[in-house]
Amino acid sequence: MSTVFRDHLVNDYGFPLERTAVIPYAVRLQRFSGLESKRSEPPTILVLGRVAVRKGVEDVVAVAKALFARKIDARVRVVGGPDLSSDYRKLLEDLPAESAEYVGRIPPAQIPAELARATVLLQASKYEPFGLTVAEALAAGVVVVATSEVGAIEGVDRSVVAEVEPGDVEAMVEGISRMLEKVRANHDEVAETARAEAKRLFAPEVVCGQMSDALEALVARTSARNGATGPGG
Repeated sequence: MSTVFRDHLVNDYGFPLERTAVIPYAVRLQRFSGLESKRSEPPTILVLGRVAVRKGVEDVVAVAKALFARKIDARVRVVGGPDLSSDYRKLLEDLPAESAEYVGRIPPAQIPAELARATVLLQASKYEPFGLTVAEALAAGVVVVATSEVGAIEGVDRSVVAEVEPGDVEAMVEGISRMLEKVRANHDEVAETARAEAKRLFAPEVVCGQMSDALEALVARTSARNGATGPGG
């Protein structure tokens, strides 16, 4: 579902590169169409997803502390619960209460409304094969700050995505500050670009077309190989 995840499989397990195809997840864009932005004041930096080992939870806490220490006008809001493999909620007790909050898990039906209130989505993952919440944020017109491990930012216009290295808290803070300035300067244009990028990359018809092309290429290669090794080949 992303080049970064494909490369991990190739490098870690020796899987042949030529036998892979990269196809992103699709987003149900209609869930976010017509979504009216209800940005809060101060702006909300939304962290949406599992509170688990690979999600960079410790970096989220460090970012929240840095934003507060530098008097950056923003509030960090962490939404999500643990998964079966790990529970990092204890770390969230160190969030600065003056400028951050952890609200726990929410039903999937509430995600569009949550994104409508957000100004920036932060995805601090140290390992993230895709990151559907990133694609959904773009579909909702929300800009993103994410690490280079997040597959969903591949190919996205960098005017609406700030890419940072995993664990680089300083770069995350700078990326958030930069994105806040962009949104303040021209919210409508930035939001429209984010939505257009989601449609270009993650629309179901786009993803299904890529799947069809990959399957047809696989059939063609298999037929050619069988023809070459069959009777008289």
